[in-house]
Amino acid sequence: MGVWCVLSGAFTVLVLAAYYFFYGKKNGFSPVESGLAISLKKLWRTAVLAVLACGLAFLILFFADYFFKTDFRLWVLTMKAFEADKVLIGLRYLPMFLFFYVANSVAVNCFNYNTIGGRRGWGNTALLGLFNALGAIVFLALQYGGVPGSGMLRWYATEGWRISGIWLYPAIVYLFVTPFMTRYIYKKDAQSLPVRYHQRHHNHHAVRGQYHNCAGRRRSGSGKLLNFAHMRFAAAPALGAAAFPYAGAL
Repeated sequence: MGVWCVLSGAFTVLVLAAYYFFYGKKNGFSPVESGLAISLKKLWRTAVLAVLACGLAFLILFFADYFFKTDFRLWVLTMKAFEADKVLIGLRYLPMFLFFYVANSVAVNCFNYNTIGGRRGWGNTALLGLFNALGAIVFLALQYGGVPGSGMLRWYATEGWRISGIWLYPAIVYLFVTPFMTRYIYKKDAQSLPVRYHQRHHNHHAVRGQYHNCAGRRRSGSGKLLNFAHMRFAAAPALGAAAFPYAGAL
């Protein structure tokens, strides 16, 4: 899982960097306006808020477990209390998971914030969630697709391969939900972004309307390139997620 996080995060960062230097920088994309570039003070506040939020969540979890013996479990989706030795294991994997989820949030919000599917952006967020989880979904389809006919998994050489599908069920849910969570937080924090950011997203609706009112099927070359860029880089987290099946082998 840790290898998958690093590979996915690195792939996403490379694709986004290529977009910025070969297209975005020349066509008005601003790291400051999109919220990608922040001050050290805000970065520190973000880190503190993340630690406090996670700490409070675990406090509630252990409180419920100790006093009420509550098991927050829905099939393979779990939030359960753990022993002290798991803290060091968690800290070992934390940098790898953090690298992936930060890169994923940047890709979803700073590079792919648009109004595909509606002005409120729900269609865009759902599309990003689908592409986020698509690699895991395809792997499950391949792994279990032949079971009804042959009774065998596609990959079964090791115990890791045989149980990999079970591990992927919660990953699909988490990967799909993540863009909704990060987009909600991003919108709440957008008040601190420069005024030009709000103007750009407000004017986007008017520009989009003019674009669709063009006569016939004529489209400008820049419009095609912009649409292609949106779809191509919306798929970046998904292509990274496709590396998950190979993490078990590593």
